[in-house]
Amino acid sequence: MQKTLSFNEKKNLVDSRLRFNFNVEEENELLAEAAYGLYRSISQIKRNISGFIVFSKKGSLVRALAKYRPLSPIFAFAPNAQVADRLLVSFGVVPFVQGEQNLEEAFASLKKSRYAKKDDIFVILYPASNRGARLLGISNVV
Repeated sequence: MQKTLSFNEKKNLVDSRLRFNFNVEEENELLAEAAYGLYRSISQIKRNISGFIVFSKKGSLVRALAKYRPLSPIFAFAPNAQVADRLLVSFGVVPFVQGEQNLEEAFASLKKSRYAKKDDIFVILYPASNRGARLLGISNVV
């Protein structure tokens, strides 16, 4: 099994945007492509990204990011179990149920589940706030 995983992971080292023609038609798709580009840029300067933290109410942003098949896991924080369950079939997604879009609570959940430790680097995506703003950033676990 380990040989199969290693073989397939090496195939994904090439930027998937070069292999496939992804149409970016919606804002969530644009945010997902920007997050993937940020991930690729950080990876090229030899920094390890521990994963993506994505807050999503319906899961569309998570699915848009998963189509790029990043090698780092996508930790999806959904408002309820129904949305989290639907995200289980997306590539590389580890769903969590969390009512509020709170980064500190997300880090606490990841630490408790042993997915994160101090100084790990994550790409963070907030799809929209009450004001309609979207946020893409990088954060270290403290």
